Amino acid sequence: MEVAATIQVQEPYFQAIRAKTKTTEGRCATEIYRAIKVGELVEFGCSELPSEKLICEILRVGLYETFEEMLRMEGIEQCLPGIEDLDEAVRIYRCFPQYIEKEEKYGVIAFEIRVCD
Repeated sequence: MEVAATIQVQEPYFQAIRAKTKTTEGRCATEIYRAIKVGELVEFGCSELPSEKLICEILRVGLYETFEEMLRMEGIEQCLPGIEDLDEAVRIYRCFPQYIEKEEKYGVIAFEIRVCD
């Protein structure tokens, strides 16, 4: 099956996906991410580990107005393993370049993922 998109993630999130502890990937719901559908395959890459890739199946897609709403509904631990505080989790997402503006403009999308072995 063909890969529908490539998503870059940072460490430690790449390893958390590999370990299957991060089961939900959250992004600003821009057009490129809204095009990803349930059942499609997505390739996850990591700039710190350029030769390594993970292929994941999209199990479910959720749309939210804010990262706070996404984290409440999806679960902080599924999105950011090891983080327990909601305010800290929201800060982590909003620290990425332009995420505050994009969150307000596009909303947020969450992908429940399963690593394909």
